[in-house]
Amino acid sequence: MWKGDSQEGMLFGSAVKGGMRPDSDGGVLIVTVLAGKVGGRVRLRMEVAEKLGYMPFEIHVVTVEYERWCKRFIDKYMEV
Repeated sequence: MWKGDSQEGMLFGSAVKGGMRPDSDGGVLIVTVLAGKVGGRVRLRMEVAEKLGYMPFEIHVVTVEYERWCKRFIDKYMEV
């Protein structure tokens, strides 16, 4: 589903800051053209969740236009 589509992935939150605790979750920001439609966002979130299995991640799927807005709330991230 991803092949050929422009995308960028970022991990953020306590997983990057080094403050992970048993009750922490990690944030994943995926920037892709697929986020332009609700169906694309839902399918991508489901695919990522399936590949990660049960992992404490909050997955955000956004278009390039929303990337800058989202990054205002992220103080430290790692591109993946």
